[in-house]
Amino acid sequence: MLRCSTRYRLLLSVILAPLLLAPWAWAGQVLSGDEIRDLVTDKTTGCLKEKDQSTCTTYLSPEGVMKRRMHDTGARKDARWFVDDADRLCILWPKRTKALCLVVTENEDGTYALTKRTEDGKHVSSITEFGDGNTEGL
Repeated sequence: MLRCSTRYRLLLSVILAPLLLAPWAWAGQVLSGDEIRDLVTDKTTGCLKEKDQSTCTTYLSPEGVMKRRMHDTGARKDARWFVDDADRLCILWPKRTKALCLVVTENEDGTYALTKRTEDGKHVSSITEFGDGNTEGL
């Protein structure tokens, strides 16, 4: 039977703990600002809002205009979008002074999670599908 000294166990825990907490140990890959721009610019996306599980279609233009249509109500809403210096996708809704900025993380199933922070952040919505250009005429 192999016995480890207390000192050896402590040393192993000090070495291994940071590896277990490293960002790459989380599920999914956090995207850089350039990767976010490449992913969403001039794309129509399907989206799922986590709060109420409602679905929507969103178009993000190269000029920074975002157009959204909610599937359940047909309601349409426009906003401005940009990527900030912290590599987050930001949305500035009309009549708001502060943008909603979200970390974009690629999931194993090809969807993307949008969260308020990387570590135990609030999952706000998901991008579920993509189409090139404004496929829905938004």
